[in-house]
Amino acid sequence: EVMRRLKGRGLSTDCIQVDTGAIPTGFVVVTMAGSMPSYDIVQPSAWDAMEPTDQLVSAAKDAVVVYGSLAQRDARSRAAITAASNAAAKRVFDINLRKPFIDPELCVEHARGAWLLKLNDEELPEMANWLGLDTAGVDDGDLALATFGALDCEMLCVTRGGDGAVL
Repeated sequence: EVMRRLKGRGLSTDCIQVDTGAIPTGFVVVTMAGSMPSYDIVQPSAWDAMEPTDQLVSAAKDAVVVYGSLAQRDARSRAAITAASNAAAKRVFDINLRKPFIDPELCVEHARGAWLLKLNDEELPEMANWLGLDTAGVDDGDLALATFGALDCEMLCVTRGGDGAVL
């Protein structure tokens, strides 16, 4: 269905990988607590099996590559995303801290030098702690500035649920 819709809009599907095995399409159960979602991410899913093909790396060359930490929970997809992001002209990295798929080392590695790093107001202090920054009594604005400086990213976006976002 997705391929049909993309083609119907005149978009190329050349670099979309299709799993021919028995891995189902991704499925996520979202539960809302006020304005904050919680997620039950079903495993395995097809996006766990992305492959680092020459075609993927070629398409990423000189492009903006947008990706998240959660999509790297499997070694196959992690290799594909790392290859594409290394070839990219600019990287947009979205931290997705969803238990049990939290990898601090991976998050810090991909956040460093990102063109745009996106995380939410609950993920910000986690990232700051991983960087060894003092978070005690520090307001979110100062914490965002310290995190931004420590990671040497070009832009930092902190989303705040129903309260919007700060760039």
